Amino acid sequence: GRIGDDSFSMVPSFKALEALGWDLIEIEEGHNLEVVYQSIETAIQNLKGGGQKPIALVFKTIKGKGVEATEKAASGGHGYPLKAYDTGLTSFLEEIYSGDVPAEFSTWAKEILDQTPPPATRKDPPVKKEKIQVGVANAMIDAAKSGLPVFSVSSDLAGSTGTAGFQKQFPELTLDIGVAESNMISTAIGLSLGGYIPFVDTFSQFGVTKGNLPLIMSGLSQAPLISVFSHTGFQDAADGASHQATTYLAAVSAIPNVDVIVLSTSNEAYAYVTKAINEFAEARKNGKTPRSTVFFLGRETYPQDFLPQAAYEWKKPQVLREGNEGILVTCGPLVGHALNAVAESNKNVTIVNQAFINDIDTKEYADLLAKNKNRMVTFEDHQKVGGMGAQLVHALTNAKLKFTCESFGINGKFGQSAYKADQLYAQHNIGKDQMLETIKQQFN
Repeated sequence: GRIGDDSFSMVPSFKALEALGWDLIEIEEGHNLEVVYQSIETAIQNLKGGGQKPIALVFKTIKGKGVEATEKAASGGHGYPLKAYDTGLTSFLEEIYSGDVPAEFSTWAKEILDQTPPPATRKDPPVKKEKIQVGVANAMIDAAKSGLPVFSVSSDLAGSTGTAGFQKQFPELTLDIGVAESNMISTAIGLSLGGYIPFVDTFSQFGVTKGNLPLIMSGLSQAPLISVFSHTGFQDAADGASHQATTYLAAVSAIPNVDVIVLSTSNEAYAYVTKAINEFAEARKNGKTPRSTVFFLGRETYPQDFLPQAAYEWKKPQVLREGNEGILVTCGPLVGHALNAVAESNKNVTIVNQAFINDIDTKEYADLLAKNKNRMVTFEDHQKVGGMGAQLVHALTNAKLKFTCESFGINGKFGQSAYKADQLYAQHNIGKDQMLETIKQQFN
C-alpha cells in the first residue's frame, strides 16, 4: 500500500530474508482469497514433504481495495464515517454489492438520509466548530514560521492527530516512523539533544503504553519533547476497548518534569501549545533543561471556544461559569456536557475546566470553594483511579483545604465498541444526564 510513499519501503526487509536462508515467495494477488489459500496450502505441503527451508509468504495488498473512493483515500478507507447528510452512502453500498444491495441496507441508508435535511435547507450553526487538532497544527506552524526549531515525528497517524497540517507546510521538518510508537519517541529524544523542539503524535492509548518507557528515558536523558496524544478515553468509540485510553492521565502524570494538559477546544490548543513551545525555547536560551509537555485531546468537533474571548492562563483553572452553590470540575470532551447540564439545571453552579492535570493552583481553588459552600463534584472521561479528580482532590487536601467532593469517572471497567462516545458516557454515568442529576442532588 502507501507505506512506501509515506514512510519507508518494506521490500529490503523481505529481501533480507532470502539472504538469511528463507524461501521467499511473493504473491501479487493478495486480494484473491483463493490464491491466498492455495499459496498457504502449497507452502504447508512443501514443508510436510521434506522441505528444508523456512518459507516466507509476502502478499501484496492495497488497503481499501474494491471500492474506488476508499482505495484512493489517504486513510485507505479506515471505516466509513457517516456525515450529517451523506449522499455518498448509497453509491458506496452499490459499489460493494455490484448494484445488488440487500434490501435491509438500502432501507437503512434511506432512513439515514431522510433523518437530516440536505445542507441547502439547513441553517448554519451559530457557533463555529472545529477539531482541536486545528489549533495544535496552527500553533506548530506559527512557531516554525517565527524561526523556532519545531520538528514533527509521527507514527502513521498525523492525519488523525492533526500534525498533518504542519507536515504539509514543512516536509523538511517532518519524519514518519511508521507504526512504531516507542521508536518515534526515541527518535524525538535524539532530535531534542540535537537542539530541536520535537513533537510526537499518536493515539493516546498507544502513546501512554508503547511510549511510556521512552517518555521516562526522555526525562532521564534531559531530552524533553512535546507529545500530542489524541482520541482520549471513549472518544475512539467505534474501535473498542483496545483503542480506548482510560488510564492516560494516571500513566504519565507522575513522570518527573512533565506537564500534563487535557485540551477541550482549538483556541485553547493554540494558546497552550504556543505557550509550551515558547517555554521550551526560553529555557533552552537560558541554559536550562525545558520541561516536557503531554497534550491529550479528543477526536470530535467542538466550539472554537467555550468562553467568548477566553483568557487561557498557563497552569490556571479556567472558570467558564461563576456561581455560589457548588463547583463542577471537568476537562476535555466533557466540558460541553457540563455547560449544557448546568444550563438545564437552573442552578447557580460554578464550572471549572481543569486542563492542567498534575499542577494544581490550590490558591485559586481556595477562593472558588469559599464562594461555593466548599462543595465540589468532578467528572472525567478517565478511570476514577489516578484521574483528574483524584489528583485534584489530593492536591487540595495536601493544601489543608476543607471541602466535600464526589468524583465521577470510569469505575474500574474497560470500554467497548459504540457508534458514539456519548453512548459510552451514558453507560458509565459520566455524561450530561448524570451531571444534571448529580447537580440536583449535591447542590440543594
